[in-house]
Order: sequence, then structure tokens, then C-alpha cells
Amino acid sequence: MGLESVEELRIELLPDGLHQTGVPPDGMTGLPELPELPNLRHLTIQGMNAGESDPRPFRNLKNLEILDLRIVFGEEDAETPAEPYLMPASLLEGSNNLKQVKIETRVTPSGHEVQLPEEIFKGNPELERVEITYPRTFIERHTFDHLHGLKELKLLTSGNWSPVKFPELVLSRESPLYRAIRSGETTPSRYRVAEGAND
Repeated sequence: MGLESVEELRIELLPDGLHQTGVPPDGMTGLPELPELPNLRHLTIQGMNAGESDPRPFRNLKNLEILDLRIVFGEEDAETPAEPYLMPASLLEGSNNLKQVKIETRVTPSGHEVQLPEEIFKGNPELERVEITYPRTFIERHTFDHLHGLKELKLLTSGNWSPVKFPELVLSRESPLYRAIRSGETTPSRYRVAEGAND
């Protein structure tokens, strides 16, 4: 509270010594719903615990443009779940002016899968750049198809899988990224563009 004029904010939820493992200490609390910060444009969160955080922590940040997020799934002593960890579908709800999102994931046990819900970016139509840096992230086909201003999509997916399977994704034909790929100016970063999806 009292930070109404702040434009850039960094919150570290894990001590530096735990950043490499991504394992939250006993009794760690998650990220609560953040208050209204009308001038906040750039937010960095290090070590947000997915299981203990508010499902919509950024909903009051109406003018947020850049979000760098390191999110933690699982606990050191917990059993390995049968299904992939699910990224909260409402995670970015309320941040309607987001232009750039980077999601870095730390998972226990190491190498377990994470599912990115198809609707996670539905409330962020202004997104121009998205980066997802966890190699075992499952991404649905239509996750990005409504992002008409998308300029850059970087995925670190499938790198350690055998055989390698890049996700096939639908991109908006209006987006600068789609046009740049079709003209040969750029190439997809560890994904394939679905054909005929917007016909």
C-alpha cells in the first residue's frame, strides 16, 4: 500500500539460495491479490507458489504492460502427481493492457509436465510478446489465435523429449508474427504454425 506512483516493481518470494531448485521452504505463503497500483507498468515476480497464491493475483493491475513471472509448482516431499501441473487459467485476469509476458517455471519433481490452459491469455488481447521457458509445457492449439497484435512468441518446448514434438499452434492471420513467418522474415521458435485454422 502507498505505492500508487510506482512504475516498476520486483517481488522476490524465495531466498536467493533456493532459486536454483525452485523448492519453496516449509510454511511459505503464496502471492496474495495485489492492490491497485495505477501507474505500475513493469512487474517482476520471483518464486510465486502456484498452489498457495491467489488465483487472480494481478486483477487490480489494470495498466500493467510487462510481467516477468517465475512460478513454482510442487513441493519437495510431495508425491509426484499423475497428471501435469495446471497453470491457473485465471492467472492474468484483469491485466487487460499486458503487452509482454515471460513465464519461467520451476517444477518439483524436476521434469514433471505443466499444462498451459488454452484460455490463459483470453483477457489479454493487447499481448505483443510471449515467452514460455519450461521445456515440458503442454500448449493447446488455440492458445494464441486471438492475439492480433502478436509480434514475438518464444517457446522452450520439447527440447528434451524423444521424439521431439513441437506443438502445432494457430496464430491470428492479422498478427505481425503470422505475416513475418509467412513472408520468411522469421521462423517459429520451437512450434509449428497450424495450416488452414483461420479459414
